[in-house]
Amino acid sequence: MNCYCYVGCLDAGGLLENTIFIIQSDHLMMGSDFTSRLNKLELRNLFMAFGPNIKSEGIDRIASMMDVYPTILDMFEYELPEDAAAFGVSLYSDKQNLGAGSA
Repeated sequence: MNCYCYVGCLDAGGLLENTIFIIQSDHLMMGSDFTSRLNKLELRNLFMAFGPNIKSEGIDRIASMMDVYPTILDMFEYELPEDAAAFGVSLYSDKQNLGAGSA
């Protein structure tokens, strides 16, 4: 089932009012036959969230997969000490994360 059909089924069942969708790309950490080629390119990850009360904005900054967890908590308005959780920093925050230190 593709995403369009899945969302349509949720809409038909009246479930979209309390559903948040999160779509993210793979972090490409596992080595493969293409690793050497991929390492020559600028690698970007996709993280999208949509649903009720989710801010609609684009954030273009250096981040890592560790920043996804605190970002999700931030979307749910969970109080994050210093905008951080585990080793990540919410992407809604202006605080520097681990990835930004290596840029």
